[in-house]
Parts: sequence; structure tokens; C-alpha cells
Amino acid sequence: MAARNLLIEVMLHDGRWHGAHEWPPAPFRLFQALVAAGARGTHLDDGARRALGWLESLPPPRIAAPHIAGRAKRCTLYVPNNDLDAVDGDPDKIEKIRTPKFIQPRLISGEPRFMYLWVLEPHALDERVLGDLERLVDGLYQLGRGVDMAYARADLLSDEDARKRCDDFPGMIHRPCAGGRGERLATPARGSLASLERRFAAFTSRLHSDRRRQDLRQPPKARYRMVPYECTPERFLFDIRCTVPPEGVREGAFAPQSLARASAIVTGVRDDAARRLAAAFDSVLEGDEKEGMRVAIKRALIGRGAEDQDKARRVRIIPIPTVGSEHADHAIRRLLVEVPQDCPLRADDVAWAFRGLDLERQMDEATGEIHQAVSLIPAEDRAMLRHYGIGANESACRWRSITPLALPVRRLKGKIDGTARANIERQAAHALLDSLRHAGIRARPMSIRLQREPFDRKGHRAEAFATERFRRNQLWHVEAVFDRALSGPLVLGNGRYLGLGLMAPGEPCGAFVFHLAGGGLPREEAAPFVEAVRRALMAHADDVLGSVPRLFSGHEADGAPARSGRHEHVFLAAPAEGGRITRLYVIAPWRVDRSATGVRRSSADGRAYPGSETARQFERVVTGLVDLDIYARGLSRVRFAEIGLPGEDDPLFARSTTWSTCTPYRPTRSAKSRSAADDGFLGRDIVAECRRRGLPKPCAIDVLSISRGPRNGLRAGIRLQFDVAVAGPILLGSASHRGRGVFAASASPQAHEGRAGGTAA
Repeated sequence: MAARNLLIEVMLHDGRWHGAHEWPPAPFRLFQALVAAGARGTHLDDGARRALGWLESLPPPRIAAPHIAGRAKRCTLYVPNNDLDAVDGDPDKIEKIRTPKFIQPRLISGEPRFMYLWVLEPHALDERVLGDLERLVDGLYQLGRGVDMAYARADLLSDEDARKRCDDFPGMIHRPCAGGRGERLATPARGSLASLERRFAAFTSRLHSDRRRQDLRQPPKARYRMVPYECTPERFLFDIRCTVPPEGVREGAFAPQSLARASAIVTGVRDDAARRLAAAFDSVLEGDEKEGMRVAIKRALIGRGAEDQDKARRVRIIPIPTVGSEHADHAIRRLLVEVPQDCPLRADDVAWAFRGLDLERQMDEATGEIHQAVSLIPAEDRAMLRHYGIGANESACRWRSITPLALPVRRLKGKIDGTARANIERQAAHALLDSLRHAGIRARPMSIRLQREPFDRKGHRAEAFATERFRRNQLWHVEAVFDRALSGPLVLGNGRYLGLGLMAPGEPCGAFVFHLAGGGLPREEAAPFVEAVRRALMAHADDVLGSVPRLFSGHEADGAPARSGRHEHVFLAAPAEGGRITRLYVIAPWRVDRSATGVRRSSADGRAYPGSETARQFERVVTGLVDLDIYARGLSRVRFAEIGLPGEDDPLFARSTTWSTCTPYRPTRSAKSRSAADDGFLGRDIVAECRRRGLPKPCAIDVLSISRGPRNGLRAGIRLQFDVAVAGPILLGSASHRGRGVFAASASPQAHEGRAGGTAA
């Protein structure tokens, strides 16, 4: 079998690790350690450059890390601060400028060993690069801080050997994922080596002096990309099938179960699996081992006696209803069993306990003959999991409940009026935030919607899932939109171990609004700001996706401009309010261009929704913008205070018959005469643009103002009148992708006349 996996194994000399802020040690730390191992003074030879350049082009690796036994006692050291000027340059007063440094290493349980495993493309490695990389790995002497002495070795493995090494590793396996809820780790990217060399060169000459003053210049930051990592649990999917079918049903056919029985199904198979597992261990274990395994089964599988630290180690049983189509009946045909990596029960033992379990069995008491049986059979087709955000690169911002969430809400007696209902929903929203914290989800919900009715036509009302443990008033169907894309399965609420609280990705978000921190920017800085945001989006897309798709660049894969008339890249809008820019809109092309191909439209609101891959890319890249600093030529650093969704009352996304420009409109063609308003040039250009974007033809077009730019380009303030109310956003003209030609809804022609004319200058 061909070797397609590169393994770099790092062993620490001590069972302590002093690296701060992250766990496990990030791949970029390993990359920096290899750069230090290959350096000879300030020089890197050609072989080291070749190996490091190849390594930075690989996708993020899997990381195997040992368990953490805890933290050592915190130690405080006081060292002289590099600020002798504060004591008039007197070295005898150096004790007055000491600064504390806190040291609290992680204590490693077991062997202090890490594995970094890359999956290689066929023919991606030649012998010369492998030899250069092996020399670098052999020279590695530390990982993390200077006190974390280490040594390493490299190897090439087949898929089978790599899988066996991961299975046998006595620790946790951290995998990169699209919408991970775990730690975001720095990984090498193209240009990382060059950025480290620039940083090193700048660090050696930080002190710059001229005739008048000395300046301490900060070296440039290293280039890397932040990738979310998760400790993915072992997942076993089972089909619910007829092993002994009734009359008229073929053997092996699905035996769909009612969605309202989700909690009962989970409780039944959980108890049966626990009994089977306990009986198996009782036959082979004795004494304390037997008692310890019984306790582990009660805590990890049943949940009885589990404490707070045991919750993340519990086996989770998730019923999987059939969804993904408007004709799907939402019946339960599959069962997903998740075993965390640090669960006290082995994953293969848990899978054995569930395999072949009977959900239903009818037999003749006299003869013992089985008339009908429904059992759990290992699934061969796992495609249904994609509809729940489970799988590589599966993530979403909007999530909707399939089975209701059990949220602790105080029950009110008597008649419930509007105020009481609002208080109940407020309690439920706060309980949802608590459930996110309990589930380890750091993302913040931008909007929350609570209701008793299902979001899907063939779903069940929340009251249908009521049990003795969960009353009707505690069950809610929830829709939440998060400020970053999350991967599944997403199971929330107090019933997440009992078959309730299962959520599925909803319709993708086609627009986000970012609020600028620090009072925003002057209106005159809109153009460089929007250009800086566009470049930041492309750079972030390269970091997250490994390439810059047309969605963010507007160009084909070969660098050529997109075909004329195609608006398949994002729109940016930064309208000024009161002379300052306080908000930035990032809008997907399918929300602006109503004639876009490859999308479907909702029958409820008429909005267009693209294919899942395009929507995932848009949400993953755009939501990450809130964590970035924006630098533009002539501007100071710009940061975003928060991210949100445009509401129905937003003037750019409202529904109106009258629309006026809030940023100047630029025609798609050059005007042949300077009196463009008189000869109808602007009207014809706008009508053509509306037709191209799938908008109705305006019944009236008013030109409020006209001006010429520095390059004699035409800019105009426009008001459009339609026969029917049109939903926003409306962005028209040649520069609409870069913040020009943005229209806002107005209640009447007089309402926007003054503002439109003022902003067109």
C-alpha cells in the first residue's frame, strides 16, 4: 500500500509543557521549531528552505496529544523590564523596574509524546524533499518555550498504519474542522517561512536612529492561518431495520419510528446496551475491576451519578430523523452513537453493545417463534448526516430544531397575558444561552427565535414530546443564528442525552452587518476602507479555504476576470450616517442579483438560496471578518465591535416602492455628453441594470444630483419609483461591488430627497 501520510513525532524530555494559551501545541509552533533546527546562525541552506516551503503548502495536520493531568503550582518570577530610562539610566536601581512573569506549566499524564499527521496527495513527495525534512526533524531540540526540550522523528505511513497509530495512541486526537467549537490553532500557510525571515531580520534592527531621535520599531508579524480543531468523538451510525419483517414487508427494510418517540427510543436502547455491556464485563472481570466498570457504565452511558466533569465524557445517543426534502416525513430511521475520546468505555465496546439491539420484538409465548423484530444494524450509507452538519467542511450559521429543546422555564399558573408570555420567552432565551455554555459552544447567537410550532411542515409541535421529566412548558422549538459557522451535530438543552434538542442547519445567511468600533470613520474614507475590507476578505478566504474562489475575488481560477454580466462575488456597502461610517454590510451575490443561476427561491419570502458549498464558503469567511484588524492606506487600524444580521427595519433591506441612493450611483458605461441627465443616458443605464439584476422596471427615475469625479467619471444621486413594493438590498452600477450605487428605502419621495442629493456629491 502506498505511503500517503507524513508523521512527525515529537517527544518531550520532561512531562511538563510551558507553552501558553493553547493546547495542543499548534502546528505553527512545530514549524517554528523546525526553522530553528535548520538554521545555522542566520542562514538556512537550500535543502531546509525546500523542505519548509513544501511543509507550509500542506493542509492542516491531525494532532495526537497526551492527556493533561492538571496544572503545576503557579510560580512568579521577577525579571528586569527593558525600561532603564524610567530610573534615569541608573543600573543600581534596576530592582525598581522588575516585572512579574507567571509560570504554570501543564502536567502531562503518561508519555509526553505528540504526533502531527498530514495526509498527502498522490505523488506529492519526492525523495529529495523527504531527506531534507528528515534532517530538519533530527535537528529539532525544543517545542514551545526554550525550557521545553524535545527530540523528534519523521516517517511515511500507509493509510492503514496511520489509522492504527491513531487508534493505539494513549491520548486525544484533534482534527481540523470547518466550524469547530474547540481551540483555534495557528497552522503554517504559504509565505510563513518568508514572514519568519522578515521578522527575524527586523528584530535584529529594531532600534532605528537618526540625528534627532531613536525609534523602537516593531517587527512585522509572522504569517499563519488560524484553523479550528476539535476532538472529534467516535461516531457509529445504525439503521433501524426490520430483521424479522411482518407480512408484506421485505426483510431489511427500514422500520420508521415516530419522531415524537425520540426520547423513549433513546431511553430504551440506552438501558438495553448498558445491560448487555455490564453482563459482558461481569463474565470476564472480578473484584474491583468489575465494580469500577459498573460505575463507568452508570456514569458514562446511563448518566446516573455523573458529575460536572463527567458530562463531556458521556456517550450520546442521537435519533436521526429523515430530513433534507420537503417530502421527507421526519420519521426516525437511524440512530447515531457518539463516544468521546476520553470516555472511560472503549468505543468498540460501546459499538458492540448497540449492534443488533432490538427496538421491537413480537414472539409467540407458546412456541418462542419470533413474528416481528426491529433491530439496530450498522449503516452503510451516512449521507443523511450531512443534513445535520456532520462531515468534512460541513458548517452553518443558522440552526433550527428538529426535536424541541428542553429549557428550564418557570411554570406560571392562571391566565397568561402578553406580558407574561414575553417574560417566559425571555427566560427561555436566557436558558438557551446557558445550554450553549454547557455544550461548550463559544459562538454568540445574533438572533434567537422561540416557538411551539415546528419549523418544518412535517415536524411535530413541542408539546408532543412532553414526558414525566420534561413538561410541556419547558419544550421549545428554537432557531438561532450564530456569529460564526458551526459544525454538527448540534444538540442543546437539558434533554440532549435523551433524544431532544437536535438541530439542523437552516437557510444560509446571505448578508451580515458589522458595527465599527470607536465611532466609525469619516465619509470621505469610505473608498479606501471598502477596498481594505475586500482585500481582507480575499486574504481570509485564502487562509480558511486554501484558495480564493470567485465568490470573493470576482475572478476565475486562472486569474482572468469573470465573464461580463456575472455578479457572482460579494457586495460591500458602507453608507454614511450623519457624515460618518458606522456600519459595513457584506452581502452575498444571490441576495442582490435576482437573476442569479444555480439558486433556489423560498416560497415564503422569495429569497434566493445557493448551493450548500457556496453558502458554506460565504458564511465561514465573512463571519471571520469580525476577528480581523483592517488596515487601509492612509487609515488607522479599524476594528469591528460586533457582527449582526440586517433586520426588516434596516433601510437597505426593507420593502418599499421608493428607493434613493445613499452612496453615489456610477453608470456602467461612459456618458458621451456632459448633459447626461438631459439626453436620458442615466435612465437607460439604470433600466438596463434593473433588468440585469432581475428587478422590475422603475416607473419613474428622478436624477437628484450629478457630479464629475477626479477622473471625469459620472456620479449621480438617483431616486427610483416602482409600481410594486420591492425588497432590498438594491445595489446598482459599475462600482456596486465596492460600496457605490447603494439604495435605501424611503417612505415617500420627499423623505429621501435632501439626503440623496447630499450624499451624491
